[in-house]
Amino acid sequence: MTTTFSLDNVPRHLRLPPIDTPILEYWADCFDHAFVALNPFFRVPGYTPETAAYGVVHLDLTNEQLIEHLQSDPPRRGNEAPDNFDDFIKAHGEPVRWSDIQKEIGAKDFMNFARTVWLWTVAVEREDRDPNISFLLDAYCQKHGVYRPEEDQLPAIMEPMLGRFLEVLGIEEVTLWSEWMNVSSTVPASDFATEKPCVSLPREKTSVITAPGFLIGWEFDDVAGLMGISDELRQKADPEQFLEGFWVTPEMYADVFNPVGREKRKPPVSKM
Repeated sequence: MTTTFSLDNVPRHLRLPPIDTPILEYWADCFDHAFVALNPFFRVPGYTPETAAYGVVHLDLTNEQLIEHLQSDPPRRGNEAPDNFDDFIKAHGEPVRWSDIQKEIGAKDFMNFARTVWLWTVAVEREDRDPNISFLLDAYCQKHGVYRPEEDQLPAIMEPMLGRFLEVLGIEEVTLWSEWMNVSSTVPASDFATEKPCVSLPREKTSVITAPGFLIGWEFDDVAGLMGISDELRQKADPEQFLEGFWVTPEMYADVFNPVGREKRKPPVSKM
């Protein structure tokens, strides 16, 4: 099903907050709570990132080279993962918690660790990307055959976890949305079960998932899903029982790992 939405007329209860407005303020009339769901690291039995490369290919290109690549087939690596590897990940993959890796590599401050995981995953070099943590992440993933978190979209490894949460919430169907919110499809929530193929949109990535009182979505170059949830649904179950993450506070913006001062922001509304 193709929608009639464009990015400038998507209803607020279907869209992710902009980075200049506090999350809870932007969603105040849509959701009672917001939660950051971390895209898991993961292992895949019989495969490693060295033997089966999977995920986004990061290329350092000029604008002209980028246009050429967009007009041709996407680049393939010599050790590319087999076809339908996402379905195999969903069925057989093992999620690895951020907190476990943080502990294993001895990173003390979670936010510094999380910011570095984000920048390391999306291949951005920045002064606040911790070089020691980046080195230790490389070493840990190589030693243990661990894949980085997926970017920009619903990760295959997260589908069964999210499906169990939706089941407890009593949500029987959800709508999948493309990155530009111009393509959507309504599917049974049971499609998130381990034995089912990955949920998908034709030729699009699943960037937002919605149901009444519920939304989870991933921005471009992001490694965490931002969830809005009604109080009625939260009374049935908390997402942290199923997904690793943390609750949004009034001071948080949609780019949760970015220092607040890096962008021009509207300050949180103070409550008397």
